[in-house]
Amino acid sequence: MIAVPTEREGTAAHEAGHAVMRWLRGLPPTPISLVDDGDGCCRGTGQLYPAKDVLFVTLAGYAAESGFGVADVDLAGLCDDFNYARTILRSARELTRGDETAGEALERYFARTCELLRPHAEVIETLQRMLIADGIVSADAVAATCARPPPSRRPCR
Repeated sequence: MIAVPTEREGTAAHEAGHAVMRWLRGLPPTPISLVDDGDGCCRGTGQLYPAKDVLFVTLAGYAAESGFGVADVDLAGLCDDFNYARTILRSARELTRGDETAGEALERYFARTCELLRPHAEVIETLQRMLIADGIVSADAVAATCARPPPSRRPCR
């Protein structure tokens, strides 16, 4: 489990989680960075991707930051990533089951995101350390750390 004792380390784990999920979903790597105010960024590519891929990448930051624990995460909170995930779930109804609410789907997808990331905790920790040390990790370094090329068969469903 990822230890997250400081805000900077938490932000670094968060951004690393986004980066690793991009790799797991077969999306191109992008740079990740920390800024002086303690915030972070996992840049996008400006390309459109399937809603399910975007949803998993969006949720991966908090999944990594939480140490892959579902119980202690306030999914009802108003953080940007959870708000964006709810927007995706409301607009891409194919991601919800029957009369499942966006909140219920969010819980289900967040739990699945944690499951998908857990086996890659070591990669997330490596990216976290690199990000803390340098403030930025290039897309090439993210790819190398995640052992690109990605698996030929996408492991996430």
